Amino acid sequence: MAYFQDASYYLQKIRDPLADYQEQKGVPREELYSFLSLLTTLCQHSYNAFVVIFAMLYNLSPMMDSILCVLRFLLDKMIEISQTQNLQERTHKVLIFVGQLSVLGAVGFMIYTLIIFPIVNLISAIALCTWGWINPHMA
Repeated sequence: MAYFQDASYYLQKIRDPLADYQEQKGVPREELYSFLSLLTTLCQHSYNAFVVIFAMLYNLSPMMDSILCVLRFLLDKMIEISQTQNLQERTHKVLIFVGQLSVLGAVGFMIYTLIIFPIVNLISAIALCTWGWINPHMA
């Protein structure tokens, strides 16, 4: 009997800080956490995470516009260089264009590695896990 009282004491010691934390979030300290409450909370948090992931994807849409801006810049510069008649002026424009391309490459690399790649990696991991749940023999 003393063993169960000791176990109850230690379980209560673990529960108290957790209850303090949840009380700050609006869950009453003495409320018994039922299975239905747990499922409701899990569904709400899953929905919020789902919305955040799609908001992240939606907020990446301006990147498509920036790709079009870069393409327009490249085409305009190449047309300008090809229409230049003077060899010295053309060489000068080509050197400036190469410098601009290197800066664009560095910025593009940073954008890809810091913003796009982690998000694509996250989405692909979620898709693969979901596919594995749907069809476990194909994953």
